[in-house]
Amino acid sequence: MVLSHIELMNPFDVAMWACLLCAFWSAAHVGEVTVRILTGFNVAVHAKHSDMCQECCGRTSLIQMACFIPKTKSASSGEDIFWSHQHRGLDPDAAVHNHLQVNSGPASSLLFAYAHKGTLGSFTVAIFGYFLAPF
Repeated sequence: MVLSHIELMNPFDVAMWACLLCAFWSAAHVGEVTVRILTGFNVAVHAKHSDMCQECCGRTSLIQMACFIPKTKSASSGEDIFWSHQHRGLDPDAAVHNHLQVNSGPASSLLFAYAHKGTLGSFTVAIFGYFLAPF
């Protein structure tokens, strides 16, 4: 399993793990929560730290996280993706919380950016695919 290869204090690993779990549980395209190329971050297109918020679901009163993606494959004006707490090590809430602690950055930075050589690195689809290929 991927989790057994993740170092929970490694900036790249925690960004990848948070990105993977959020995309999975919200049924989002990986390309909607990453950038195409390392220098391709655009605040008008990509999700940022400031695009996340916590919401309470109406009937059930369960807490869920929402993240606005400014532009998606099927919605050029953007849409929200949602995820909530999960059990057994696959919790996107815990992964995002850990990611934001390890990879702190300004509210305007790419949501799944990671600390790299004194700056924030962009998490690309290609890096994501390369890392997960052995699994």
